[in-house]
Amino acid sequence: MPNRSLCCAIVPCVTGQSGTVTNISLFYTTLLTLDNKRVTIPNSAITGGSVVDYSAEDTRRVDLAFKAPYGTDIDLVRGTLLGVAESLPQALKDPEPFVRLSDHKDSALEFTVRVWCKSDDYWDVYFDLIEKTNRAFKEKGIEVPVPRMNVSVKQ
Repeated sequence: MPNRSLCCAIVPCVTGQSGTVTNISLFYTTLLTLDNKRVTIPNSAITGGSVVDYSAEDTRRVDLAFKAPYGTDIDLVRGTLLGVAESLPQALKDPEPFVRLSDHKDSALEFTVRVWCKSDDYWDVYFDLIEKTNRAFKEKGIEVPVPRMNVSVKQ
């Protein structure tokens, strides 16, 4: 029976694996991955690296970036993203969602969206934010930029 008090994930930079720790023995640590694979890792690979425990805190922050074409009304994009973030039932009101223009990419403006939620709701908020933003962008006529390349053929 796995010890339920062990609940952390191994950072990919250490072993390339992540999941819920189900057992720690003298020489090995056993993980159960999200897709239900049992992975046994030598403790020597873990002791020299970082360990990230995604379940230690009650809340987590979802960080996503969304792009809009140059020339798009920044206030429209920002307001749309903020409206979507605030409409998510699992999004915490405190701290409130954050939306700002964060970068000028080669072919688009990039907006950073940060939403706090309960740790158990992380993936629902993550995917809902993406799906609802896609719908909201379509409703508001905000295009999703696609990188383009002009090619000239000289003879």
